Amino acid sequence: MEYVINYAKQRGAFERKISSFQAIQHMIADMYVRIEAMRLLTWKAAWLIDHGGEDAFIAASCAKLVGSEDAMKIVTALQIYGGRGYLESCRIAKLFRDVKLYQIREGTSQIQRHIISRYFFREYKPTMRGSY
Repeated sequence: MEYVINYAKQRGAFERKISSFQAIQHMIADMYVRIEAMRLLTWKAAWLIDHGGEDAFIAASCAKLVGSEDAMKIVTALQIYGGRGYLESCRIAKLFRDVKLYQIREGTSQIQRHIISRYFFREYKPTMRGSY
């Protein structure tokens, strides 16, 4: 995220810094929200693992799913770099390739969805009262 912010502050287009464009500002805001969501899910999973929580396994799958998918959405920020973002010499291009690997390694997103849905149909115990 720091790379993108620094680049947006330096790069000019149409006689303005691109950091002044609302579309760029919104992309950076979305990046921050996704990073915070990933961080909180990861911390929750780690806390449950450390404290023997029954749902630790499912929390880890949720963190892996959201983390890998949101990381891919975040690195699409290479759009901010324009054509330069695809050059081998650009750091964001390497991040884009690396993040794709995270979606596959240690269980694809589809596998994580399968684990999560199986949990809800086999092991989940509702905490709310009432019938639906």
